[in-house]
Amino acid sequence: MKASFLSAVAAVLILAGVGVSAQQSDTASVPPWTKEQGVAIRAYSETQKDVPFFDPNLKLEEGVELPQNATLHLIPETLKVGSPELHAYSIVNDRAVLVDRSTRKVIHIWE
Repeated sequence: MKASFLSAVAAVLILAGVGVSAQQSDTASVPPWTKEQGVAIRAYSETQKDVPFFDPNLKLEEGVELPQNATLHLIPETLKVGSPELHAYSIVNDRAVLVDRSTRKVIHIWE
């Protein structure tokens, strides 16, 4: 009986620890995107003469996968937007967007 009680206590402590670590990772994974970052992306894009992607039928929202013909551009480390190794930017329907490079899914849209 003592062994089963100790096992139950150990299981509860393990599950509580898993819940706390999952909660911490969720809140830490969402960075605060700022309007200034969007302005910097737009200005950088203009200096690079990036060709914007236009598709009036594309409903642009977070989580949408960009088509293959939408060009993704590398983020220079000087912009401090996202993680350059994980993220890219694009100008889609006249809006700056941050994109996951591996999935081409929109992470954030700046107005």
